[in-house]
Amino acid sequence: MVLNSRALVLLHILVWSLPDTLNMSSGTPSDITCLKSIRDSLEDPLNHIATSWTFNNLTEGSICGYVGVSCWYISDNRVRGVQLANMGLKGKFPRGLVDCSTLRILDLSGNAISGSIPRDINEILPAVEVLKLSNNNLSGEIPSSMGNCPNLEVLILDNNRLTGQIPQQLNQLIRLEVFSVANNLLSGPVPDFVSVTTIKPESYVNNSGLCGGPLEYCRKKHRWSFEISFRSGFVVGFVVFAFSYTAFFTYYFNLCVGSNKRNKITPTNTTELTATRKNFAKKVDQVTQLTKGDEICTLDINIEYIKKWASNS
Repeated sequence: MVLNSRALVLLHILVWSLPDTLNMSSGTPSDITCLKSIRDSLEDPLNHIATSWTFNNLTEGSICGYVGVSCWYISDNRVRGVQLANMGLKGKFPRGLVDCSTLRILDLSGNAISGSIPRDINEILPAVEVLKLSNNNLSGEIPSSMGNCPNLEVLILDNNRLTGQIPQQLNQLIRLEVFSVANNLLSGPVPDFVSVTTIKPESYVNNSGLCGGPLEYCRKKHRWSFEISFRSGFVVGFVVFAFSYTAFFTYYFNLCVGSNKRNKITPTNTTELTATRKNFAKKVDQVTQLTKGDEICTLDINIEYIKKWASNS
């Protein structure tokens, strides 16, 4: 009876401790997979992690002694942080981090990480609190999904080649206290962060296209202002063209009508003037025939002068 009682007690203890054992065995392999993926996806010319992350003779919690790896310890020795700053690492952002499901801190700053930040960063690092990716060669846009990392408190992305706008979705990060995107190629309005007292203009320096928030007021001089200016210019141009066309048409019409009137009037005037000249010349000839002799030489001279004037007219 005593033996059976002791057996029952031992069995009871074993059953109650089994979930914790299962958690440890199921959690640690995923962390090992995570760290192996990081090691294999990044070039390590200085052998900082290659000599430490050997994965030989693994025991429970042995990965917590690896270079740059920190664990919780309090619960089950799961990986809490991967801090590999300034180790000369090269390559793309390691997507294998998705297997470090309890990761809270990721620091890859001061390396040569290139490419873009994954668009599904919120799924790769769902519980991240500190994310430092500064002083790398990252390019492309900041993914809007980063706004769905609810625990994010520190986000450092400065000294890269990031472009586009800072996603307005980042204003959903109500715990964010430290933020920097300085020395990038960003533009557009900055998010209206909740922690406006801790995020200063220094967080945005050397991004000539940024505005709003603690920076200068955003002047609406982009798409909408261009469309308004274009429409206004089009309307003004159309009015000027219509007015000019109307004035020209009126002038041309009046010119044509006036020309037609002159063409109708001029022949009559010319005919009458010619007839007058002929009659005048005829009368002069008659006077010349009637006046002969030396005694009227003066009259002859005057008549010749009148005849010349009549012909020239």
